Amino acid sequence: MKKRLLALLIIPVSCGLMGFGLVWNDNYFDIVKNIEIFTKVYKELNANYAEDVDPNSLMKIGLDAMVSSLDPYTVYYSESQIEKYRYLQEGKYNGIGGDLAVVDGYITITETVAKSPLSQSGLRAGDKILKVEDEDVVGIPISQFMELLRTYGGETVRLTVSRVGESAPLVRALKKGEVEVNNVPYYKVVDGDIGYVILTTFTRNASGNIKKAINDMKKENPELKGIILDLRSNGGGLLNEAVNICNLFLPEGKLVVSTKGKLKDKDQIFKTRGSALDPEIPLAVLINGRSASASEIVSGVIQDYDRGVLLGQQSFGKGLVQNTREIGYNSRLKVTISKYYIPSNRCIQGVAYDNGEPVDIPDSLRSQYTTENGRVVLDGGGVQPDIELLKEDNNELVQALTDQYMFLKYANQYVATRDSITDYESWDFTEYQDFKSFLEKEGFDYEHSHEKMLRTMIDDAVSDQQIAELRSAMDAVKQHKQALLSTSESVIVDILEEELVSRYHFETGRVAVKLRNDQEVIEAVKVLKDEQRYQEILAIQ
Repeated sequence: MKKRLLALLIIPVSCGLMGFGLVWNDNYFDIVKNIEIFTKVYKELNANYAEDVDPNSLMKIGLDAMVSSLDPYTVYYSESQIEKYRYLQEGKYNGIGGDLAVVDGYITITETVAKSPLSQSGLRAGDKILKVEDEDVVGIPISQFMELLRTYGGETVRLTVSRVGESAPLVRALKKGEVEVNNVPYYKVVDGDIGYVILTTFTRNASGNIKKAINDMKKENPELKGIILDLRSNGGGLLNEAVNICNLFLPEGKLVVSTKGKLKDKDQIFKTRGSALDPEIPLAVLINGRSASASEIVSGVIQDYDRGVLLGQQSFGKGLVQNTREIGYNSRLKVTISKYYIPSNRCIQGVAYDNGEPVDIPDSLRSQYTTENGRVVLDGGGVQPDIELLKEDNNELVQALTDQYMFLKYANQYVATRDSITDYESWDFTEYQDFKSFLEKEGFDYEHSHEKMLRTMIDDAVSDQQIAELRSAMDAVKQHKQALLSTSESVIVDILEEELVSRYHFETGRVAVKLRNDQEVIEAVKVLKDEQRYQEILAIQ
């Protein structure tokens, strides 16, 4: 009788564990025990905590803490976050089609996507949102605002906004719908015979859009001397799109990437599957510290086969593969299952993280591999470009202007009196003095890092002479801050041109204007036009 009872107890527990995808071993008693503890703590907090708690929020915090202890890419998507998941996978989502920020206490539209619900409703960057239907939203967090939008049924919802240049609030009907983000927002023949194409994310049909861009540019100039593929700040996406993009430049049957994990039967090999669009045209790939995952596969594969030259800064270092599992109630768990390896057999995964950011790994600690031509490349911590270009750091003035939304606010004022910017690819901003006057009216100021340091030193000074010397140094720093407005004019004008053109021509205009003064693109053009230098870079070092 005792044996029958024991069997009856074991069977449900075993079946429950099988439901978790588990097989019985010595760890499963601990798993069952800790699941029970977790459940009891959750129930006790909901039942007895001194203040009301949101059970959904409480559980989300617990689950986020659980997955974040593993690596930055194992992520739980709740039902309310599922549109973010759809965007990362498909490049489209149900949303408003723009970016929001809290500026001076108001939820403010900071950028809109072309042909999105926001732009089609007549709303634009700079608009401050006052009401959703008849509910005041001033002072609430953005997450609460988005949740409020979802609670209203029907196809449209009324938004009341305040706009610079308008004496009274505006009411616009925001039509709910799907937003599709163009992963190739811009391409162009530059310097007469070099094709430039930017890819912002590896969502569906990324390879098809790049193929179309290259074919269009070849029609414009059949004698193209090279292609620049811009993957800067591209965080990755679909693995199959990375394989297909490599296939545009590599012949059929070439190994692109292999994945290796704990479950050997899940390991995979991905090769090119068709004829290349152009296996010979000189190629330059731009990367930076925010180029990750699929971007690193494409750039690393191009480097491993000596198919093109990489320019920019060392990439992010994400060589982990995730699989997404449905876990009920329209929620998902994206879990790391393996690492990927590119043709030289190197893994570009950073081995350590600090607050979700990869820790720099010295070259002396990275293993050496070789490209097809025998050039030495390193594993771990990202892809190293063949030509490393120093990243121009924003000075503290530019960062302060950005943080205090001065570019946004000036653009609000600028577009209030101008209907359009025509011929934006050749348009120049010539009203810098007006921008400086605007900053003065706004009372713009910021604390330079040297001011902070000197203020601390003055507080700690023990003699009048020390205090006098430090205050003299403080005056010099303040003079330097004033001079920065003049010495940083070219950098600030570039940013203003991008911001202003984007108000009329969205991301396409922003990229087009940035391209005019992009020193990394200029360097890539030089490399592609210098055949001897191009070949020397790809030869054995």
